[in-house]
Amino acid sequence: MGTPRLISCPSCQRPNGPRPRCLYCGAPLPSADPEASGGAPEAETRREGGGAPSPGSPFPAPQAPPPPPAVPDLLRGLGPFGRRRAAARLVLVPDPAYGRSLPWLKVRLFETLGIDAYTATLLLQRDVPCLLREVADAADARARAERLAERGIRTVLLTPEGVAPYASPRGVDSCRIGLHRVLLDSGGQPVEVSAGAVSRVVLGEIRPPPAGPQTREVKGPLFTRSTQIEPRAFADIQTPYWLADLHIAGGPPFLRIRADSFDYGCLGPERGISAWHNLNVLVARLQAVLGDFPIDKSFRKVAQVSPERPPPTDEADAGAGRGEEVAFTEYGMLLDLCARSAAPVPAPTPSLPGDAP
Repeated sequence: MGTPRLISCPSCQRPNGPRPRCLYCGAPLPSADPEASGGAPEAETRREGGGAPSPGSPFPAPQAPPPPPAVPDLLRGLGPFGRRRAAARLVLVPDPAYGRSLPWLKVRLFETLGIDAYTATLLLQRDVPCLLREVADAADARARAERLAERGIRTVLLTPEGVAPYASPRGVDSCRIGLHRVLLDSGGQPVEVSAGAVSRVVLGEIRPPPAGPQTREVKGPLFTRSTQIEPRAFADIQTPYWLADLHIAGGPPFLRIRADSFDYGCLGPERGISAWHNLNVLVARLQAVLGDFPIDKSFRKVAQVSPERPPPTDEADAGAGRGEEVAFTEYGMLLDLCARSAAPVPAPTPSLPGDAP
C-alpha cells in the first residue's frame, strides 16, 4: 500500500489527506484520483458560509453594498434653529412692527403654537430669525404658518428639501476687480458678478471649539483623577476666523470668502497685515463696483448650541454638524429666505384673549 497523495485545499492552500472537506477551513476538496474527475483540472469551488471564492472560481465574487450617500452638515445635527433633520421647522421672521401689536401677537402665538406669553414676548422682540416650533408634519406646519400670516406674524417654513440647495457654499480664493464687474476665482473656475447682482453680504466670526488634551479617568481606592493621554499639538490649535458670504440675487449657492485664506492681491497698496482689515477693505471695494448692498453682522446675536443643551433624540444627529460654520451657513440661508418671503402681510386685528382664533 503506497503513501496517500496529499491534496492542496483550493481555498486555504493547505495540504490535506484524502478526505471530502478541508481539515482547516471546511472547503470541499477535489477528488484525489485524477481518473475520477475525467483527467480534467481540479475545479475550484467557493467556500461554504459566504467566504470569498478563490482565483479562477466560476462563482462571481460577492459585491460590497454601495456606501450610503453623504448627508450635508446643513441637514444633520442640532443647531441654533432646531434639529436640522426635523420634518418641518417654523422660524420667525423678525419685524420691528411686532412691538406695536405685542399684546395681541403673543396671544396668537399661544393659540397657534402653544408658546407661553413670556417666551413669545422675547421672540417677537428679537432682531434676528429664531425658532418657534418643530412640527412633525410638513402639511400641518404649512397650515400653521398660513394662520400666523393671517394674524400678522410672518414665518419661514424649513424642510429638508428646501434647505438642500444652501448646503454647499462655493469657496472663493481670489478676485479681479474691474470698473463695472468683479471676476471671482472659485476653485479654478471663474465666476463673473456684475453690478446689482449682490443682494447682501453676511459677515461672521467663527470660533472653533478649543482642542484640549485627551484625558481619561483613573479610579483609585479613595478618589478619581484624570490622566493626560496625549498632549495637544501645535497643529491642533485653531484660531477664530472671519467668513463673508456674498448672496447673489439669483439664489443659492452663496459665494464664500474666508478671511485668513483669501488672496488679497487685488487690493494693491491698500492691503494690510490683518485679515479682518483686508476683508473690510475688500467688501468696501466690492460695494463701490457692484452697488450699495446691505452688510449683515448680526450672526453674533444668534444663540449657539451649548454642550449643556439636551442631546438630540435621533442618534444620527448626535455630534454632527455642530460647528459654528454650519450655523453661519444656516443663518445666511434664513436671511435669504426671509427676504424672499417679504411680501406684505395683513395687519393684525386687535382682539381679546377670549376671542375665537
